[in-house]
Amino acid sequence: MIKAQNLAKDYGEGRGIFNLNFHIPKGQVVGFLGPNGAGKTTTIRFLLGLISSKDSKVSISELDCFSEQALIQKFT
Repeated sequence: MIKAQNLAKDYGEGRGIFNLNFHIPKGQVVGFLGPNGAGKTTTIRFLLGLISSKDSKVSISELDCFSEQALIQKFT
């Protein structure tokens, strides 16, 4: 299961992602589509734990993507 809450990253000039929330149940297959500049890469960077923000929370199988990266890598 992947859960994201309040993802936000502002690149200025109205670009970035703002208050993005989603939940993907275990075993569900999803596509990630959007135009250039829609925030696809930024969202993936959050999921990989490469970026974070003050109020953002991302978890994979109940493990926090920011503080438990090494443990997540063991299971993926």
